[in-house]
Order: sequence, then C-alpha cells, then structure tokens
Amino acid sequence: MADNRKYSDFTEDEKQQFANKLAKDLNKALYQTGDGVQGGTQEASVSSIANLIRTIGGPNASELVDRVSASKNEKGVSYFKKGGGNLRSALIGDYSYGDEDAILNAFGYATDDAFGDSDQAALAKLGKGINNSSFKEFGRLTSLDDLPEGAGALVTNVSETEQDIPEFYDLGFKPMKYLEEGDSDFVGAPNPNKTGGSVTGTGTGTGTATPKPNTDKVDALKAARDKQVRLSGAEGPYGYKGGYDQMVKDQAILKPTRLGQREADGGFRLRSAAERQARIREGQFDMQEPKRIVMENFRNRYGDGAGGSRLEQERKQFEKDTGMEAEATERMTRAGEEAVGLQRQRQQRQKVLDKYRVKEPEPMSPEVAKGFEDTEKNRKRMKKILGS
Repeated sequence: MADNRKYSDFTEDEKQQFANKLAKDLNKALYQTGDGVQGGTQEASVSSIANLIRTIGGPNASELVDRVSASKNEKGVSYFKKGGGNLRSALIGDYSYGDEDAILNAFGYATDDAFGDSDQAALAKLGKGINNSSFKEFGRLTSLDDLPEGAGALVTNVSETEQDIPEFYDLGFKPMKYLEEGDSDFVGAPNPNKTGGSVTGTGTGTGTATPKPNTDKVDALKAARDKQVRLSGAEGPYGYKGGYDQMVKDQAILKPTRLGQREADGGFRLRSAAERQARIREGQFDMQEPKRIVMENFRNRYGDGAGGSRLEQERKQFEKDTGMEAEATERMTRAGEEAVGLQRQRQQRQKVLDKYRVKEPEPMSPEVAKGFEDTEKNRKRMKKILGS
C-alpha cells in the first residue's frame, strides 16, 4: 500500500486541506514570528513554500496557488486579509523592488508597477486576471533570495509534468491509502475466470496470475526521479554521501528543526546521533557545491569520455557542415584578423603623423612673387640690395 503524494490524486477535501495548510504557513511567515506575535516577513519560509509548489509543478500548480490565495481560516476570514484579501496583494505589500518581482513570479503571478501596469500585468489582464497564478506565462525564475536549506534546488521553470509532493513537507493531514498495480494486495477488476480461489489467465490453469506493472507509468516515474536526481546534484563527483535516496531520507530526518526538537512537555531535545550524521552529510554536500560546478563546466568543455567534449562535438559538426578543417580554418581566420589589425594600426599611426608633421609653407601667389623670379636680372638686383 502506498501513500498518495500527488496533488492531482487528492480528493477535493484533501486538496482544500493541503491549500489551507500552505495558506496558514504563509500567513505565519508574512505576519507572525510565532504564537500570534507580530513580526517581520520570514522571507526564507515564503521562498521555501514557493519552491515547494514549483517542485510539484504540473498543470494544476497554478490552480493550487489560486486555491491557497482564496483559503480562509476556521472563522471564514481570508488568511491574507491584512494584505488585501489575496496572496498577490499580500506579497506586494511585504516585498519591494527586485525582491517583489522575484517572489511574484515564484508563485506564477505577474509583476507589479507602482506607476501603472507592468508589461506582465497588462498581459495577465488579457488572460486569467491579475490576481490569478499562471506559471506558463510568468513562471520563469532565475533566482530567489533567502531560499533555505532543505527547500530543495531552485526550480527555475515549472515542469509540465507533475511531481510527487516532497516527503519533507508535512501535509497537515494523512492522505488516503490506495493500491497500485504491482502492489502485493492489488487484484484489479473482478476476474470472470476465477476458479477455486485462484486467479488464472484463461480459466483453465490453476496458478495465481501475477499483475503486470504499468510500464508507461513506471517509465514516467523513473524519468521524473532521474530528473530530480540530476537537478539535485546528489549523484556523481562531490555528490551527496549515500546518493539521492540518502539525501531524501536526511531531509525527512531533519525536517522538525535545524538544531533540535521541542518535545510535547515543553522540553528541548538536541539532535540524535542519526540526526547529527544527517546534518553532517547535508553540510558536506552544500560545501562541495563549488566543486560540482567546476566539474560540470570541465565536463562540458573537455568531455567525460562519452561522445567527446562539447568543444570536440562542435568541431566535428563544423567540419561536417562546411567541409573544411576546423584547425586550418581557425589559423587562416586568426591570420586574417591579425593582418586587419596591423593595417588598422598603421592607418591610425599615419593619421597621427599627418596631424603633427611640420609642413612646408604654402608657395606665394604669382601676384606676390612677381619681380622675384629666379632670373639673372633679379639675382643682380638682390645682390645689390644685400650689399654683397
């Protein structure tokens, strides 16, 4: 038997319970520091909830945000009454400048402009409306400040394929149990060929039929898990100690708190040995992130033995497309560029010389030079004037 951890598979009542839990957590993060005490916005908690919804993804992600925005408490009052009655207005009231744009897009909302409609807001008004979420239109995100540890990797673009709700998040209720094809207790629809307490495929045998797993669903789940593994960076060089599965387990172990746990009687319990080891593995994984980035860049440029490096693949593609040798073409291109550069330098130098070179005086006009022509008569005349 398996726990239902997909939002789309929840009953209508469970969807509303989940949305109310998210709305309540957002209310606390926006307006309270705990126990009704007013305080500043807990941006790390808001970012964590936004990334949780983005991690779930799928076609119903925007519907979940809208359901959260419309959620009300036990007294029938909106969780975001203080911020204007809906989630988008509450976020605008608590954030500003670039942080405001980032958190709005994180929830699939159009950005806001204090002096009229932004381009995204104008587009939203033509679609679902300014206060409705649309990850398809406004879900792209490059950064999110104060994303806390344990919130998972930043989801830059919400997937069209729905993912399981991360195990580390407390739903606030226990979802119904259901049997999947392949579970030991799964029998499927009634079999008309059932005889003598045993199920047979044709009605003539006596063996128990083995349910065949849904290969399409298995492949989809495997693809989704592989994507999560790839995005997390848990596998490979400088990955998480114990791999992706260990990372998920550690997140579940550490979910109550980052330092310890408050017991029911009010006492405070420090971490157990297992929790301390889980935090050590998590810390090592975080510290090795720069190394993982360097390794990824190195593999992209120089390859990892599988198909050659990106540089090698681009070289082969160039030779295939042009029929020319890449190295020879590069040498010719560089030689041409150097020649053009030298020619440009010579021209610049000549301009400077022409500008500052001492020039010969302009010759006298014929009218002024009249009587001073180089003749025998004029030479005698000049000697007389100069007394020589």
